Amino acid sequence: MRVQIPSWQKAVAVFVMAAAAVVAMGQKKGNASSSPSTTSSPSAPTPPAQSAGSSAPVEVQMLAYGGLDEIMQKLATSVCASTPTGDVLVLDGPSLQNLQNFDAFYANAEALIAAFNQMAGASGAGGSGIDDFADITSAVAAAAAASTSETASSFTIADPTPALVLIHHLQLEDAAKCKVPVYAGVYGADMAAGVPVTQMQYDPKTKTVKPTPTTLHSVQEELNQIAQVRETALGQVPAPAAGAGAQQSATATAFNNLDQTYNTFLGSLSAPIATGPPLLSSVLSGFRLRGRIASADQKQSILGIYVSAVFAGGTQQDRKNLFTAIFTGDWIRYSGGVGVNVIVFRIAGAQSGQKSQILFTDFLRYRSPLEQISAPAGYNGAGKQGDNLKDVPNVIN
Repeated sequence: MRVQIPSWQKAVAVFVMAAAAVVAMGQKKGNASSSPSTTSSPSAPTPPAQSAGSSAPVEVQMLAYGGLDEIMQKLATSVCASTPTGDVLVLDGPSLQNLQNFDAFYANAEALIAAFNQMAGASGAGGSGIDDFADITSAVAAAAAASTSETASSFTIADPTPALVLIHHLQLEDAAKCKVPVYAGVYGADMAAGVPVTQMQYDPKTKTVKPTPTTLHSVQEELNQIAQVRETALGQVPAPAAGAGAQQSATATAFNNLDQTYNTFLGSLSAPIATGPPLLSSVLSGFRLRGRIASADQKQSILGIYVSAVFAGGTQQDRKNLFTAIFTGDWIRYSGGVGVNVIVFRIAGAQSGQKSQILFTDFLRYRSPLEQISAPAGYNGAGKQGDNLKDVPNVIN
């Protein structure tokens, strides 16, 4: 007796055989000599072509930058909730390095001025040294260095990006000072002129510490002052003469040694930093930032925020099955994540009644779940057009 097979079962059988044929053809095209896989899991997909310097698909990078946006928004809301009355200063790695380079320059310049003055017989010459704000800079730099032991992921977020995203979210907050944040001191003091500052200095007469007006000299002023005291010291060095005594020779030798240090100091300012611009450029930028800090209202504290992206990356999930092979194609989802070093600190004005200190420091992280990436709003089908030459106007004024 012949068994009648329902039509729907015949359709299923045809579908299964067709799918098996498609899979078999794919395996033969991939490797004719390979045997069928014994596992139900598909082989790992070939990763798409990547842009130079990155191993992450653009969708992963978009999600990681989205995570950065979430972190900076939360940070801005938290900082501005305290309604800061002084400047809100945003720092990143390069700006902090510029600040440290200026501090080092200033300390070396003051040491050379003091040494030449001592050789010339001057008493108590030289500037007052770097201002007290350098202490908090050192603390922030130490904390930042201690937090950078994380291993970088598949791509790197450039240094300015976290700071720029943070500034964007600060400007959206209600606090008045958050709406006008300062980035790296680019709105700072004139590079050619000194900045009036108030330092907390010890008075040996009254045996108390009190605010003392002084001046933070610019880079140009420091270099000019070194040149002047060097010329004065050179005039005190006795000219070489026959039968010169040991004291005369020792003075000339001491000046030559100090002068060699001075020449090395000047040469270092012209040397490039890792094939980049010369050190002097970094020092000048550092002065603008230090000047911005020093010229602030001494009755109000500055709120500083240091941000630095440590890693960014994510996952691409490619799902395959019989249904996707026949009808839809692969189901691809992406996730992205980012980690950021954050330090919030206070730079106290000399008369603010507050203390310079680190208020908050942590390594903040954010990861998005696996999800599909939608087309952007107002997408113009650029992938199907092949070119955009129609966007070039006939006449460019």
